[in-house]
Amino acid sequence: MKRCPMEQVIGIDLAKRVFQVHIASPLGKVIKNTVVSRNKLIAFITQQPPSKIVMEACGSANHWSRQFKRFGHEVKQISPQYVAPFRMGNKNDAIAIVEADSRPGMRYVPEKTQAQQDIQCLHRVRQRLMKNRTALINQIRGLGLEYGITIPESAHKVEQCLPEHLENAENDLTPMSRELFQELLFELKEQQQRLKELKHLQCNTPGRDGCFPADFQNAKRFNHTVPRFRCDGTNE
Repeated sequence: MKRCPMEQVIGIDLAKRVFQVHIASPLGKVIKNTVVSRNKLIAFITQQPPSKIVMEACGSANHWSRQFKRFGHEVKQISPQYVAPFRMGNKNDAIAIVEADSRPGMRYVPEKTQAQQDIQCLHRVRQRLMKNRTALINQIRGLGLEYGITIPESAHKVEQCLPEHLENAENDLTPMSRELFQELLFELKEQQQRLKELKHLQCNTPGRDGCFPADFQNAKRFNHTVPRFRCDGTNE
């Protein structure tokens, strides 16, 4: 089935509340340049003839792409790095997007499905939790050194060794520091549990045949190169 040609090109500068919209003919003649509020954007798009809608590949682009396609429009996303050269003078981003799209051989960013976005969200949340866990482990180890306590790096070793230090009445830990370290240990265990839940969530996501395979392979290689320590800080 032969596809009908798009009657116009619509460049949309995505924002949170107000969207700059630039409409041009396939030959580049300006048809309209306007501003549309977020709650009126869908109504505005439904009134347009079959069009090629072009946006920067940024936050919310995939959402709007799915919305616009429902009304028979062709939707493309362009990487911001290809739009930047056309931001000149007083031209707004919507004009720059249309001009970038007019260049032959323009490469577009594939639209993410909702399933792909789910996986991306999961990875980003997990990455943040891992960063927070690393900061917590570093704080526990750093504070421990102030009391003459040496704790290995990994979360597993901290969970294993810290209780032994807390139960040791002969070290330099004070009643207050013991209570604080107990709170930090509890926080670490909570973070460990949240990471396990995320891993379980990904393992049960349809279409996924593994759980963070790249991370686990990197961790395996890492474990082969780093010496292992006992709780007293000596090599195993």
